[in-house]
Amino acid sequence: MSQAAYFSDADVPTLVSQIKQLARTENESVLLFIAEHSTVDVKALLAALKQEDIPAAGGVFPGIIYGNQRYETGMVADVLPVLFKPSVVTGLNTSNFALSSLPNTPKDQKYTALILVDGLTQNIALFLDRLFRKYGNSVRYIGGGAGSLSFQQKPCVFDTEGIYQDAALIIWVKATTTLGVQHGWKHLHGPFVANKTTRNVVHQLNNQPAFQIYNELIQRKTGTALTKENFFSIAKKYPLGIFHPGMDYIVRDPITFTDDNGLVCVGEVPTNSMIYILKGEKQDLVDHAQKATTEALKNTPAAERIFVVDCISRVLYLEEDFNEELNAVHAVLPNESTRLSGVLTLGEIASFKTGRVEFFNKTFVVGALQNVS
Repeated sequence: MSQAAYFSDADVPTLVSQIKQLARTENESVLLFIAEHSTVDVKALLAALKQEDIPAAGGVFPGIIYGNQRYETGMVADVLPVLFKPSVVTGLNTSNFALSSLPNTPKDQKYTALILVDGLTQNIALFLDRLFRKYGNSVRYIGGGAGSLSFQQKPCVFDTEGIYQDAALIIWVKATTTLGVQHGWKHLHGPFVANKTTRNVVHQLNNQPAFQIYNELIQRKTGTALTKENFFSIAKKYPLGIFHPGMDYIVRDPITFTDDNGLVCVGEVPTNSMIYILKGEKQDLVDHAQKATTEALKNTPAAERIFVVDCISRVLYLEEDFNEELNAVHAVLPNESTRLSGVLTLGEIASFKTGRVEFFNKTFVVGALQNVS
């Protein structure tokens, strides 16, 4: 496997020239992670790559990672060995989307499904559930939510045929992956029962308006009442946790509230699930990112690629200390020449201890990839 490369903002001809210099064989595809504040015309870039007969796929994200640095502009380009051309599933804003066109994967190897999804679409959990029903544990899953930190939905995942909204892109990577999934958030209040939910909106906790309960508890903790203007800056420190018996919380990130006092989250919350309000300490988040990396490398010490999916709201919470998280990850890599690359996402995707593929928030996911001969 080749190493990833970071390209700073440039015009389309320059970027195409740089991408062409990446070593690529017939059964390999170019993966592009573009930071949302980049100036590149993505449609023009894809058209130029298609004209050059360079297969490419990827997404636009709130930020990207290369080495121990994060970037808000530019792109990370990589070359991946693939089984098939990328699959695009559209129409995730309804429950009527179909997976019938997806390929059948070989059953004798553990391949990797790299999933890039519109992080602001509505049926991500349903999509992952249907995907798992089709493939089960015959593949390993890793990926995350593309989109903008403005929370304004727009087309954000792409291949050389187009750029898509309310869609998921699946890149079938000819590699095995061992995963580390950790977050570091801890119990503050709860439990509560999410009596009424609609996909990613929690309407009621303990039969009371969800925002009313959340606001009262956060105001008691911080001394500040939540408004539409200050909500995200305060709530980023106090996510929700969906309880799973015998396992860690699956974290949900509240991003705003509705006029009828519902809490809007990134990712679905099941009706009647047990919910906790969580809190975080910066060092705990850093330590758990390192723990996830150690976990991923445990059974793949000679990994050829380290791929990180890290929640953008962890960056916003850690602020200037975010580099400590990346440095902690680098401290446990096999050697100094091992490069990691990744994305800062609106939600993270990985196989979980339940055996299923899950959609997380505020979580650090790392995959150690090793090619399959």
